[in-house]
Parts: sequence; structure tokens; C-alpha cells
Amino acid sequence: MKLTNKAIDLLIVIGGRAFFALGGLLTVRIATEFMSPKQVGTITQLMATAGFFTLILFTPVWHYMARGFCEWKDNGVLIDNIRLASKYILISAGLVAVILYLIQYGFDMVIGIELWWVVLLVVLNFVFKSFYTIGANGYNILGNRKYFVFFSNVTIWVGLLLAILLFQFYNSVEYWVLGILSGYVVASVSAVALWYELKRSPVNINNSKDIMPFNKYVVYKFSWPVLIISCMWWMQSQSYRFIIPDLTVIGLFAMGYGVAAAPIALFEEIFSQFYEPIFYNELKSSDQSGQVKAWNNYAAYYIPSVIVMGIFIASSGHFLVQLLLGEEFREAGKVIVIWAAVTETVRASGSMLYQIGIAKVDQRLNLLPVSVGAILSVTGVYYFSRLIDPLIGTCIALLIAAITVYIIAYKRSTKYLPVTWPLSLMFKALLLSLTLPIYFIVSKSILKHEAIFSTIVVLSLGSLYMLLIQLYLYNNARELRPEKKLH
Repeated sequence: MKLTNKAIDLLIVIGGRAFFALGGLLTVRIATEFMSPKQVGTITQLMATAGFFTLILFTPVWHYMARGFCEWKDNGVLIDNIRLASKYILISAGLVAVILYLIQYGFDMVIGIELWWVVLLVVLNFVFKSFYTIGANGYNILGNRKYFVFFSNVTIWVGLLLAILLFQFYNSVEYWVLGILSGYVVASVSAVALWYELKRSPVNINNSKDIMPFNKYVVYKFSWPVLIISCMWWMQSQSYRFIIPDLTVIGLFAMGYGVAAAPIALFEEIFSQFYEPIFYNELKSSDQSGQVKAWNNYAAYYIPSVIVMGIFIASSGHFLVQLLLGEEFREAGKVIVIWAAVTETVRASGSMLYQIGIAKVDQRLNLLPVSVGAILSVTGVYYFSRLIDPLIGTCIALLIAAITVYIIAYKRSTKYLPVTWPLSLMFKALLLSLTLPIYFIVSKSILKHEAIFSTIVVLSLGSLYMLLIQLYLYNNARELRPEKKLH
């Protein structure tokens, strides 16, 4: 029965996220067909600004909450902690509005949108994305995959539908973004649904000191390193949108980079949404040996699959750009996507240091690598984009930053926990994936006229082979780590 339930869970997550991915792909294609690179550049600046405030004010608190979600539910204090988090979100929203007003008024951070629109859209994103995260991701952590999949798809499909309708009526980037954010407004009802479900199923409240606490002091102690980490990560990955002086170049780069970054981010999300409940349960009340086992299992299943995904995207970049981007974006996208695939693969692999911080409930070990990455990225984009080329120079800067962060993360990881990186599986993933570039090079030479149907067929066959490699590596990981098989 356990095998059946987990297999069903995995199918629900994969199926739901595949449908979500389809919505995301359609959003990118429609946006790049409807809008110019300059308009897309404005949108990317706005969404990077919105993401910054969410990262620094909500993400650290949510990561602490996620660590304690199962324990709080078992002890009857989860509903009270969600109430406290809700108050925090609303108070923080006021702070976001004031700070953003002053920044936008003084520095015109987001170019091409009126001040009041910038404040409105960023605050909407902060409030409703935060409530959606508590509701939908909360359901996922507690094992209710169906609600998680449903609400996550509400965000993308409702958002896309309303964005199209509003853009057709008003033909402005503000209304496109308003439509996208409306998906989160609707999906934030998940937090209300979770609240009432918890109220209908009360458990005996246990206020023992052994329970992971949720108060200002402990959240601050956990969150201040995460806040700095989030700031530094944002600077490493998003600051180019404000350093490159040309909005058109920003739009071209963001879409080309997104062709590689979005699938890898989606894979990370699918993996974490399936595996994090297992990871958090393994960490619950565990000693150091339990933390090591939990991290080793996570890394063995995760990193090799990320490597395969990265090689697939780099190899199929020509076809992905042809399928996903509008005509104005394709030429630049075909150059950027290969750089982006390598950069994102290195970044995703190096992010495993963060899981050690989660296990130890102490993220200070991540401060050094992310700080170095932020400095290298900002300075590198500024100089390389001017000395070499705005597109290639930015690619080089982001790759150098990602490689440096990975090296530091690898060296620091074993200092804090005696973990083992799955090097043999990583090497095996690399070897097995070498046939992918050959397949896509041959396919490109055969297909003289790249129709949408033939592009989809080529990508589908390549994706199937990629999945077979990942399944093979998954079985290898199970054999190497029999103490925590996923069944």
C-alpha cells in the first residue's frame, strides 16, 4: 500500500506540474508574440522587484515554517502559527508599499510604468503569493497532493487567461502583469481552505518546550542569514535586469535565459514538492546521523537528475527557442540558452548546501558563497556587458559566479555535516547524457524546415530518453542508499 500511495503521489505531482509547465510555456510564447523586447524588459524589471521583496520578507519566514509544519500539526499549534504568519504578511505589505514608493520615486527603478502601478502590482504580488504559498505548499507538506496541484494550476491558467483578456482590452504591460497576478489572488483561497480544514480537525494542543517554537526571537535567529542569502541570491541572478542599460537587451536576455532556467526551476520545484515532505519527515526530531542520511538521500536522487536535465536543455536549445519564443527573440535566444543551461545546472547543484542549512536549522554556512556570487555577478555583468557584448558578457559573468559558488558550497558542506556528495552518480549522469547532443545535432541536420510538429516530435523523443536516464539513475541511487528507499 505504501508503494501504491507514493506512486500515486508522484504521478499526481508530475501530471499536475506538467500541466502547469504547459501553461508556463504558453505564457512565454504568447508574451513574446504580443509584446516587443522592450516591453518584456519592463515586465522583467517589475517582476524582479516584486520577487526581491518576497525573497527578503517572506521566504525566510516560510522556510522556517516549512521546517516545522508537520510537527506543529501533530501538536495542534499549526493553526495559531498560520494566524501569526498572516498578521506578519499584512504588516509587511505596508512596509513594502512605503519602501517601494520611496525607491521608485527617487530612482525610477522600474522603467516604463507609472509609480502607483509599480507599488500596486508589487504589493499584490507580495500579499497573495505569500498566502498562496502557505496554503498550496502547506497542503503539499501535509501530504495533500491533489489540492496542491489544483491550486498551483489555478495560478498559471487563471493568470494567463486574465492577462490575455486585459492585454487585448488595454494593450499595456501593466494590465498583462495584473492578469498574471490575478491567478495568485484566486489561488490564495488555498490558505483559507487549509485554515478551515485545520479547524475542522482539531488535535490536542501540546505546548511542550520540545516542540519547534514560532516566535519573533527564533524566527529572527533563523531568518536573518536567510534574508541576507536571499538578497545575495537576488543580486546574483536578477540584478542584471537593472545593470544592463538597454530595456530591449534586458528583454532579449531574460527570455533567452528563461528558456533554460524555467525548465530547470520547474524540475527543482517538482522534485522538492515530491521529496521535501519525505525530507522534512526524516529530519523531524533526528540527530546528526539522521540529518546526514536525509541529506545524502536527497543529493543522490536530485543532483544526477539535474545534470541530465541541464545537458538536455543545452543540447536541445535550438529547438526549444524555436518552439517557445516569438520571432523577435529567437536569434538572441539560440545563443543565450546554451550558456544559461550550463549556468543553471551548476547553480542548482550547488544549492544543495542550502539543504544542510535546513537540516541544521542554521543558514549561516550559506552566507559566504552567496555573498561571493553576488559580488562576482554584479561586477561581472557591469564590466563584461560593456567590454565584450551585452548578451555574451552577461552570460560569462553569471557562469563565473555560479561556478565559484558551487566550489565554495562543495568545500563548506562537509565542514558542517559529514555528508557524501554522489560523485559516482554525477559522473554516470554525465556519461549517459552524452548521446543527447549527438541526437539533436543529427535531428537539426535532417530537418531542413522546422515546423512546429516536427520540433515537438524531436523534443518529445529527446525528453523520453532523458526521463529514461533519470529513472535509471534513480534506481541506482536506491541501490546505493538502501536505508531510505522511496517506497
